[in-house]
Amino acid sequence: PLFRSIYNPDSLPAGLDIKRVIATCTAKNGGVIGIKSMKSDSISPFSSRDSLDFSEPRTFTVYNYNGSVSTSYTVKVNMHKQTADQFDWTTTAERNEQIAALTDMKLVAFQGKMILAGKQGGEGKLYITTEQSMTDWKELTTNITLAPTASANLVATADKLYLLNNDKLYASADGADWQEVATPTIAKLIGASTTKLYGLTAANAIRCSADGNNWKDETMDGNVAFMPTQNITMVSQPTKVNEDMNYLVLVGNRAESFATDSTACVWGKVEDNSATASAEPWSYYPIWKDNYYKAPRLANLQIAGYGNSIIAFGGDGLGTNKAKAFSAFYVSNDKGITWKKDKGMNLPETFACDKTQFAMTVDSRNFIWIVCGGNGKVWKGRHAYKGWASEPKKFEK
Repeated sequence: PLFRSIYNPDSLPAGLDIKRVIATCTAKNGGVIGIKSMKSDSISPFSSRDSLDFSEPRTFTVYNYNGSVSTSYTVKVNMHKQTADQFDWTTTAERNEQIAALTDMKLVAFQGKMILAGKQGGEGKLYITTEQSMTDWKELTTNITLAPTASANLVATADKLYLLNNDKLYASADGADWQEVATPTIAKLIGASTTKLYGLTAANAIRCSADGNNWKDETMDGNVAFMPTQNITMVSQPTKVNEDMNYLVLVGNRAESFATDSTACVWGKVEDNSATASAEPWSYYPIWKDNYYKAPRLANLQIAGYGNSIIAFGGDGLGTNKAKAFSAFYVSNDKGITWKKDKGMNLPETFACDKTQFAMTVDSRNFIWIVCGGNGKVWKGRHAYKGWASEPKKFEK
């Protein structure tokens, strides 16, 4: 007989009883439907009034009106094994001494690898592992001497790593072999979009470059006094309406001297890369009194893109912010305007980490990584639905 498959591409929610399913099946031209037993090869007439056990694939056979021809179908009911919002954390069992000794860390995801930058004994360090392994960290032997500030000046694009090191910009395809690109007029490398690199000048003005060699000043539509100077992170996310456009969000803290600050400073722009586009300015997002979900000012504040959202994570509150270290992940679904605590992402009670020495980012599979200084532990977790495969819904012969 000829076997064919029937199944639901969109899995049913977790927790349903698929051992008792009422199904409706019809056949053309007066065909007769039978269903094979789960215990033997016997076939019984199908009845839509009896529930069926779909805990494993079932075989349906359709006969023509006189039983001389038949076709069999394997019918499978797919059901998720996890609820969509389930969030699970895993951690390393052993202490990593190399990670434990690092300070001023930054973590970036790059082509299926995780690159960890940090400082040890006044020298810059780089370590690498795969996205699949939280334990197999290897120190990268580089062809340049890494400055102590290397970790604050490392960014990743789709095909290259960029590093501002001792005032020179370098590019690398693997994190070990670095080639000098230029000596740009920027003091800090802050991020990258799909088409451009972004940096800050010594006067805290934003500049951008398409090739790392030629840099242009960006227009600032806002009071530059609110440009952050510490814990600066930039996220680039594509728009849903135009492949030539990106949303850029920059978040960071002002200096400790701004003792009354309780919120981080957020700037954003739409990067338009179409042929006829005009340059859009960077806009400061004011702290409106009626916004009850402001970006928190936290020690070692870090942000990362998480699907279509942006997440923020940090240590103890700074200034007049009294938040406790690691007490919440803050999620923005509107490109940095509001930031709400996500209760489902809370860290387990066993989580321990130095309150100022840690790094956080998101990899290509939507896992959130946290690398902890002090104890050398690594944590990884995600919402269950972030890992669900997208099944095809269109089929052709």
